[in-house]
Amino acid sequence: MSALADRTVTAPGRPPTSTLALMYHAVGEAGGGTADAHYRVGCEDLRQQLAACAAYGPLTSARSWLAGGDGVILTFDDGDASNYAEALPLLLARHARADFFINPATVGRRGFVTWGQLREMAELGMSIQSHGYEHRYLTSLSPHELERSLLRARGSR
Repeated sequence: MSALADRTVTAPGRPPTSTLALMYHAVGEAGGGTADAHYRVGCEDLRQQLAACAAYGPLTSARSWLAGGDGVILTFDDGDASNYAEALPLLLARHARADFFINPATVGRRGFVTWGQLREMAELGMSIQSHGYEHRYLTSLSPHELERSLLRARGSR
């Protein structure tokens, strides 16, 4: 489990609160998909982590939290195919919501989610967000490259 934040934070229009945010990449056995093994969590481990987190409140997306919702924020990075095949069913079983940060350049490639899967995930209440056009470290880009990557990501399907 990767804790992004377990600190007092303030969102616009909200009083300070303690919030737990968790970031995941790939789910399932280490043999498949696109993520390095140290970025992968097993299905049973994720199931147990979701159960433990539910004790702190609803399992939600950052988007919902920023809109005034409460709970534990769940995010998934990079659009590994296991986000749809493995994580989505576990989230739905818990009535959870999550943010999925996608790189449009990788959508539909082997080992990554497809546009159809992303549409279905959104229809099921998941938040689909951009993670830059390609999987590049945004902090390493020049201001011009950063702007180009973010605008290009917005223009994708």
